[in-house]
Amino acid sequence: MNNTVKTPKFIVIQGGKSSYQPAAVESAFNNFHSPGNSPSALESNRLRCAILSLRVEEVGQTVEDILGEICAKLDTGEVYDFDRGIFIKDRLEMYGLRFCLARPEMNLVREGYLMLAWPDRLLRKHPELAGLHPLAHQSLTLG
Repeated sequence: MNNTVKTPKFIVIQGGKSSYQPAAVESAFNNFHSPGNSPSALESNRLRCAILSLRVEEVGQTVEDILGEICAKLDTGEVYDFDRGIFIKDRLEMYGLRFCLARPEMNLVREGYLMLAWPDRLLRKHPELAGLHPLAHQSLTLG
Protein backbone atom coordinates (compact mmCIF):
# COMPACT_ATOMS: atom_id res chain seq x y z
CA MET A 1 0.00 0.00 0.00
CA ASN A 2 1.28 3.47 -0.91
CA ASN A 3 1.01 6.02 1.97
CA THR A 4 2.22 9.06 0.10
CA VAL A 5 0.13 12.16 0.45
CA LYS A 6 -0.35 14.15 -2.68
CA THR A 7 0.27 17.84 -2.22
CA PRO A 8 -1.49 20.17 -4.60
CA LYS A 9 0.62 22.14 -7.04
CA PHE A 10 -0.14 25.82 -7.28
CA ILE A 11 0.49 27.59 -10.52
CA VAL A 12 0.86 31.36 -10.57
CA ILE A 13 -0.94 32.91 -13.49
CA GLN A 14 -0.10 36.46 -14.38
CA GLY A 15 -2.86 38.33 -16.06
CA GLY A 16 -4.20 41.79 -16.43
CA LYS A 17 -0.74 43.27 -16.38
CA SER A 18 -0.53 46.34 -18.55
CA SER A 19 2.34 46.67 -20.93
CA TYR A 20 4.89 49.39 -20.39
CA GLN A 21 4.37 52.34 -22.69
CA PRO A 22 6.96 55.02 -21.95
CA ALA A 23 5.41 57.67 -24.22
CA ALA A 24 2.04 57.47 -22.46
CA VAL A 25 3.62 57.69 -19.01
CA GLU A 26 5.78 60.69 -19.87
CA SER A 27 2.87 62.69 -21.30
CA ALA A 28 0.83 62.09 -18.15
CA PHE A 29 3.57 63.51 -15.95
CA ASN A 30 4.14 66.53 -18.19
CA ASN A 31 0.47 67.58 -17.95
CA PHE A 32 0.11 67.01 -14.22
CA HIS A 33 -0.72 69.99 -12.00
CA SER A 34 -0.55 69.74 -8.27
CA PRO A 35 -3.84 70.56 -6.54
CA GLY A 36 -2.37 73.73 -5.06
CA ASN A 37 -1.48 75.43 -8.32
CA SER A 38 -3.92 74.02 -10.87
CA PRO A 39 -6.17 76.56 -12.61
CA SER A 40 -9.21 75.12 -10.82
CA ALA A 41 -7.54 75.34 -7.41
CA LEU A 42 -6.44 78.93 -8.07
CA GLU A 43 -9.97 79.88 -9.11
CA SER A 44 -11.50 78.23 -6.04
CA ASN A 45 -8.98 80.04 -3.80
CA ARG A 46 -9.91 83.38 -5.37
CA LEU A 47 -13.59 82.58 -4.82
CA ARG A 48 -12.87 81.50 -1.24
CA CYS A 49 -11.08 84.80 -0.48
CA ALA A 50 -13.83 86.83 -2.14
CA ILE A 51 -16.55 85.10 -0.11
CA LEU A 52 -14.69 85.40 3.19
CA SER A 53 -14.25 89.13 2.64
CA LEU A 54 -17.94 89.75 1.83
CA ARG A 55 -19.76 91.98 4.27
CA VAL A 56 -23.07 90.62 5.56
CA GLU A 57 -25.06 93.81 6.04
CA GLU A 58 -27.66 92.30 8.38
CA VAL A 59 -24.90 91.27 10.80
CA GLY A 60 -22.44 94.11 10.16
CA GLN A 61 -19.38 91.85 9.78
CA THR A 62 -17.46 90.03 7.09
CA VAL A 63 -18.11 86.35 6.50
CA GLU A 64 -14.72 85.50 8.02
CA ASP A 65 -15.50 87.49 11.19
CA ILE A 66 -18.91 85.83 11.42
CA LEU A 67 -17.33 82.38 11.18
CA GLY A 68 -14.99 83.29 14.03
CA GLU A 69 -17.88 84.53 16.14
CA ILE A 70 -19.95 81.40 15.59
CA CYS A 71 -17.04 79.16 16.55
CA ALA A 72 -16.27 81.25 19.64
CA LYS A 73 -19.86 81.00 20.88
CA LEU A 74 -20.44 77.30 20.25
CA ASP A 75 -19.82 76.01 23.77
CA THR A 76 -20.62 78.96 26.02
CA GLY A 77 -24.03 77.67 27.11
CA GLU A 78 -25.44 81.21 27.17
CA VAL A 79 -28.93 81.76 25.76
CA TYR A 80 -27.86 85.02 24.07
CA ASP A 81 -24.94 83.27 22.31
CA PHE A 82 -27.22 80.46 21.17
CA ASP A 83 -29.80 82.92 19.78
CA ARG A 84 -27.10 85.03 18.14
CA GLY A 85 -25.62 81.91 16.52
CA ILE A 86 -28.97 80.92 15.07
CA PHE A 87 -29.52 84.46 13.74
CA ILE A 88 -26.07 84.55 12.12
CA LYS A 89 -26.37 81.08 10.60
CA ASP A 90 -29.75 82.05 9.15
CA ARG A 91 -28.23 85.16 7.53
CA LEU A 92 -25.35 83.13 6.12
CA GLU A 93 -27.79 80.68 4.55
CA MET A 94 -29.38 83.63 2.75
CA TYR A 95 -25.93 84.08 1.19
CA GLY A 96 -25.77 80.40 0.25
CA LEU A 97 -23.40 79.40 3.04
CA ARG A 98 -23.99 76.61 5.56
CA PHE A 99 -22.13 76.31 8.86
CA CYS A 100 -20.74 72.82 9.54
CA LEU A 101 -18.95 71.40 12.56
CA ALA A 102 -15.45 70.19 11.78
CA ARG A 103 -14.53 66.57 12.31
CA PRO A 104 -11.38 65.95 14.40
CA GLU A 105 -9.49 64.41 11.47
CA MET A 106 -9.91 67.64 9.50
CA ASN A 107 -7.31 69.34 11.74
CA LEU A 108 -8.83 72.79 11.38
CA VAL A 109 -7.94 75.78 13.52
CA ARG A 110 -11.60 76.45 14.27
CA GLU A 111 -14.34 74.11 15.45
CA GLY A 112 -16.37 74.75 12.32
CA TYR A 113 -16.25 75.82 8.70
CA LEU A 114 -18.59 77.14 6.04
CA MET A 115 -19.66 75.34 2.91
CA LEU A 116 -21.02 76.91 -0.26
CA ALA A 117 -24.26 74.94 -0.28
CA TRP A 118 -26.41 77.17 -2.49
CA PRO A 119 -24.24 79.04 -5.03
CA ASP A 120 -27.33 80.45 -6.76
CA ARG A 121 -28.25 82.33 -3.56
CA LEU A 122 -24.74 83.76 -3.40
CA LEU A 123 -25.03 84.98 -6.99
CA ARG A 124 -28.39 86.62 -6.26
CA LYS A 125 -26.86 88.55 -3.36
CA HIS A 126 -23.53 89.25 -5.10
CA PRO A 127 -23.78 89.04 -8.90
CA GLU A 128 -20.28 90.52 -9.15
CA LEU A 129 -18.91 87.09 -8.15
CA ALA A 130 -20.22 85.48 -11.36
CA GLY A 131 -16.75 85.75 -12.93
CA LEU A 132 -15.40 83.40 -10.26
CA HIS A 133 -17.96 80.72 -11.23
CA PRO A 134 -19.50 79.85 -7.86
CA LEU A 135 -21.96 77.48 -9.55
CA ALA A 136 -19.00 75.29 -10.52
CA HIS A 137 -17.71 75.27 -6.94
CA GLN A 138 -20.70 73.95 -5.05
CA SER A 139 -19.68 72.41 -1.69
CA LEU A 140 -16.58 74.63 -1.56
CA THR A 141 -15.32 74.76 2.01
CA LEU A 142 -14.34 78.05 3.64
CA GLY A 143 -12.47 78.69 6.84
